[in-house]
Amino acid sequence: MKEVPPGPYDVITCVATVHHIPFSDALTCFRQHLAPGGTLVVVGVYRPQSRSDYLIDAVAIPANVAMVWIKNKGRKAPRPASMTAPTRPATMTFADTVRDTYQALPGARLHRRLFWRYTLVWHRP
Repeated sequence: MKEVPPGPYDVITCVATVHHIPFSDALTCFRQHLAPGGTLVVVGVYRPQSRSDYLIDAVAIPANVAMVWIKNKGRKAPRPASMTAPTRPATMTFADTVRDTYQALPGARLHRRLFWRYTLVWHRP
């Protein structure tokens, strides 16, 4: 991973990017640079695998279509430049994410969200 400027940091956030780098290494790096009492917040992407993942997908797919329609106000429009960045599908399942998170960040809280996302929050003691 690229060198991180010296911390410590009171808050570290990572939104829909951690699946592009080695997950456990990223968590270790975040933990090392977080100040005591600091907070790490990750919004990540997971690969569906379990029945509960697919049940959430059943809600997420129509909700995703509705959000696209709302954002475009029902018109067909070219994608904004902000939506043309390279993408990479998630390779870790939610269960993998939970397992690796608890190993690196004991006491972290994870919640599965719509749109194939999860939130991870950890407060450094």
